[in-house]
Amino acid sequence: MISFLFYFSVSDPKRIETLTLNDLAFGIFASSTTSSRLEQMFATWYQDIPNLEIFSVTDLKLDKKSLEKYNNLNANVNIYNYSYQNGSDDWSIAQTYQGFYQNELLRKYPNKKWYIFGDDDTFIYKDSLIQILETVNSSEPHILGRSFLISQEDLLTLENPDPNFQFIHGGSGLCLTKPFGEKILPKHKECANLYPGKVSDLRLMLCLQKFDPDCQKYLSWKDGFNAEHPTQESSVKKPPISYHKIFGKDALQIWNAVHTEWMKGNDRMVVSWVNYTLKDRYFSIDETNVPVGFMFGYKLFIGEDRTSTGIYASTPINPIFDKTNSTILRYHQRFGQYDVYYNCRDDLDDGIFRLSSNNLKSETLFELDVNCPTPIKTSFKKGEIKYNYNL
Repeated sequence: MISFLFYFSVSDPKRIETLTLNDLAFGIFASSTTSSRLEQMFATWYQDIPNLEIFSVTDLKLDKKSLEKYNNLNANVNIYNYSYQNGSDDWSIAQTYQGFYQNELLRKYPNKKWYIFGDDDTFIYKDSLIQILETVNSSEPHILGRSFLISQEDLLTLENPDPNFQFIHGGSGLCLTKPFGEKILPKHKECANLYPGKVSDLRLMLCLQKFDPDCQKYLSWKDGFNAEHPTQESSVKKPPISYHKIFGKDALQIWNAVHTEWMKGNDRMVVSWVNYTLKDRYFSIDETNVPVGFMFGYKLFIGEDRTSTGIYASTPINPIFDKTNSTILRYHQRFGQYDVYYNCRDDLDDGIFRLSSNNLKSETLFELDVNCPTPIKTSFKKGEIKYNYNL
């Protein structure tokens, strides 16, 4: 008999303004070997972003045909290759010129409220990102994300070391309000020559400190920004905002755990599972009492070690309709030989799920009761991918 040990609930932070994706501009820093990474991201979280810029210091060697097949997913994208022949390696060049890229995004989209930056292996949950940004006053200077203390190694190279100095981790995602960007980004040329060898996210805050010694007051660490892969991070307590080091099939597996869509006539229906996705739950099978871990929508694994080998979802979370094809009865997802059903229950609060009372029908099936999210109707707007070389 299968039984859960606990379940999860979520509470919303206080909203102080309403935002949409149109209020945001996204900038992605790409490497020279990133074509396959970009294809995974175009197929997943890049969808529906109206303002997306991809910057690289070297020729991306993009497979245009692979990327173009995603240009009908409401995304408008500019891809830029900047060539710098100064003898440095790609990594060093990228650290030096990321301030330039950031300033370019602010220049091209001067009327946005937030500027979001990430790497080509950064995965962002747009719904929870907007939820957290709505709790911050965008008319004030702020930089949000996952904060880290400066390392002892870096402290030794500074004239006036401060062991409590913090910066926002770039791979987790940097979120800058326009007032913050206007404080520091126009100074990118001065910053580019400061602190050589330092990573760009640390360099950004160190440079700002040169002009504003009290710069730490603008920094805010928000739960949900993650610097590692989902299996390497601690258990999710709130809806995730981002993950880092997402390679290969990782993006699609994460997407399958949070995104459902289908066509209803000419309308594209979308469901976001962001209040449930990746939450750890444990149950036992029969009399063995061997715990089985379940990361919602993502992975089944034996024991309580999520880094262990397991079975990832092989399908998205797909709807099952009644005979009239008008009402969703429940959702289904496949994990290898296992079937997982999500039964829609209105008597549960949003973010709470539990094992169904009529659960076990076979050794390869289990059911969860979930307050299923409301489908949102969207439309297809053919996007455009523009390539710009040797700028």
